[in-house]
Amino acid sequence: MKDRLAALERRLALLAALVGGPRSRAELQETLGGESSTGHLYHHLRELQRAGLITQRRRGAFEVVARAVIPLLAILAAALDAGPGTLADEPGQEPE
Repeated sequence: MKDRLAALERRLALLAALVGGPRSRAELQETLGGESSTGHLYHHLRELQRAGLITQRRRGAFEVVARAVIPLLAILAAALDAGPGTLADEPGQEPE
């Protein structure tokens, strides 16, 4: 379970970077903070491609599929709202 959550975190970080525009492999590797090998990066990218969320326009350059932008923004907003350190699950309280 812990590994799945870590993978989800990494994929959300990659998607957040890609929503800002096309990114190279090197830029995406930096997004993961060097904590992941190139093999792990490509594993996450393949999973995102398989889900129809991103595409590879040319070798080593990735971008969000146009039809996925709005749904991704909603997913990222929800993930940020539910992330650690928020008080989203306590009604009536503002996040710190």
